[in-house]
Amino acid sequence: MNAILKYLRRLYLPGLLTGMLILSRTVSPAQCPDRGYDTIFSVSWDGGIPQDWQTPLTSDGDNWKVGSGGFGFSQPGEGRWIYVDDESSNKVGRAEILTPEVDIAGFQGDLILSFFINFQEYGGKGKASVELGSDGEWVEIWADSTDFSGKITLDISAPELITGQFRFVYDDGGEWGWGMGLDDIILTGNASQCGDGICSIGESPQSCPGDCELLGDPAPLWIPPGEDLAGVAVKYRTFQGGTICDDCSEEIDLGFDFSFFGKKYHKVWLNLNGNLTFGEDYLTFTPEPFCLGGPLMIAPFFGDVDLATGGELKYYADPEGHYFIATWTEVGYFGCKERPCALSNTFQVIMTDSTIRQIRNVVLPVGTTIVFTYGDMQWTTGNSSGGAGGFGGSAATVGSNLGDGNTCYDYGTFGKEGFTYGGNSQTDGCPPNGVDHLDFRSVFLDGNKGELLFPSGKVVLEGEAMPDGNQLYWTIDLSEIVDYFIVERSVDRVRFEELNMVSAESNILSGTFYYEYLDEDISSGDPLWYRLVQIRSDGSIVYSDTVQIIRGKSDKKVEESSFTLLKAGPNPFETELWVQYAAKSAFTTTYKLVDMAGRQHLAGNMNVISGTGELRIQVPELPSGMYVLTFFFPNGQQHVNLVHR
Repeated sequence: MNAILKYLRRLYLPGLLTGMLILSRTVSPAQCPDRGYDTIFSVSWDGGIPQDWQTPLTSDGDNWKVGSGGFGFSQPGEGRWIYVDDESSNKVGRAEILTPEVDIAGFQGDLILSFFINFQEYGGKGKASVELGSDGEWVEIWADSTDFSGKITLDISAPELITGQFRFVYDDGGEWGWGMGLDDIILTGNASQCGDGICSIGESPQSCPGDCELLGDPAPLWIPPGEDLAGVAVKYRTFQGGTICDDCSEEIDLGFDFSFFGKKYHKVWLNLNGNLTFGEDYLTFTPEPFCLGGPLMIAPFFGDVDLATGGELKYYADPEGHYFIATWTEVGYFGCKERPCALSNTFQVIMTDSTIRQIRNVVLPVGTTIVFTYGDMQWTTGNSSGGAGGFGGSAATVGSNLGDGNTCYDYGTFGKEGFTYGGNSQTDGCPPNGVDHLDFRSVFLDGNKGELLFPSGKVVLEGEAMPDGNQLYWTIDLSEIVDYFIVERSVDRVRFEELNMVSAESNILSGTFYYEYLDEDISSGDPLWYRLVQIRSDGSIVYSDTVQIIRGKSDKKVEESSFTLLKAGPNPFETELWVQYAAKSAFTTTYKLVDMAGRQHLAGNMNVISGTGELRIQVPELPSGMYVLTFFFPNGQQHVNLVHR
């Protein structure tokens, strides 16, 4: 079956068990970025049935009718509508309306299908439904078998769906019934924002690899239960002695003083529902976005865990008194009907006394005393928190919380499937993030300050198809601690092969370390993915984000205004940013600074000179957090992630 339809079956079928499925989202336009919706198709029937819409004869030989009346029931919209009247002759059976096949490749985020419907069943017989088809395969995305008149809105986020067709269906269940009418069918979409550095709704690592990361399994910082930080086999303790409990807690002696928001604690409460608190336990199972009043909390994944639906929680306290590990392995959510639950989450937290500078081969950001690391994350919400099938309702929360109602550092709330990530967005009235964003990721915090930290020195890899091969280029300002780079290539973004080694001492440009590599061993075909492996002098390994290039000999020529962003800083920044660049020729660049929710805070134009140069940008007062600075030029755009203190 078509892979997209498999995805849709997983996404929509659990919700159909609840009857009416309305997937619309409430969004505050004043606080959320403008999505820029475009109408893909719209029909009101006032001009009759459009030629490219299909209305085949029903299974019992009847046909759809267009009019302002109908089968004795009110019109849910205005003007004329289309309907089948099963009451008059019992010759409907199954009736279908098919939209034309639509090209939605440029609208992979925020596809909204809305329509007005009046559906009337009789004697428990009859069903109304909407199906989405691709490549001859169909999946039901909405269904109802109870009387309903009004507007239905379906939010369809289908990664990689290039073309699709919608089918509206009335089925009388094989017996005499009443009928169904439709009006004002509209499909709108948000034009793809792939390339803006933010993983938007509907984007995925497959459809937009530059914005949405697909990290490797296991995460580089993952500590398997039963091992200490050095990889030595040790004995973990099982939470509550292995007792199956729900909404329970256990107080643990850390063995060291842990500094949290400037105050030291020697003990911590390990709470089953994905969080740790100081001073008292916390048995609340429904998560809320930070900042919360009350609990002093560290939340690797505050959601309604239930060990009765599968999984385990184990922990380990370093006997030398330097760190503590707690790991939730394949835990299910409250209300899951399967035993074990078909959806499970795996995640862990490491707390340290600040003497731990490196875990495995990964050097921690300076100041790190808390590390959240994730395995495969598959659910967000328990049934008693408004969820259904593991999603929706009160979104799970990740971050740290002082408890005064004003001070917290929130990595995000997570309430749905997918890789969408806009940062701490739910408190701004925007949708929560997709839980797949967390898969195999690590999040770093300075526990003493309670704030999020971001790794420095990560290479930004870029590339393009050239006449003689795929050209890769990158810059870094930490080359003094890098011995060499390994260039890797993949045909599926999962399995990477080593291509070449590049010395860190080569290709120095104007005091900035600038590197290039040309992959000539290619042929026409599908896209290729590339990444860099930094081998550092201290033995640590750092991977770049992946970059996608369409494989094959390209006719593309380098534009004279080709622009390379060499370096940007300071990082973290405060009131000013400086940018170093290299350009083939002079031109005017447009730049913008957006936060992780996509809100624009700064924009303008600046003149770029030929050769190497520097730009300086004055920054207005901004809240602390992570930002994306983007420069636009005639043959593309370049981004850099920056932190504002």
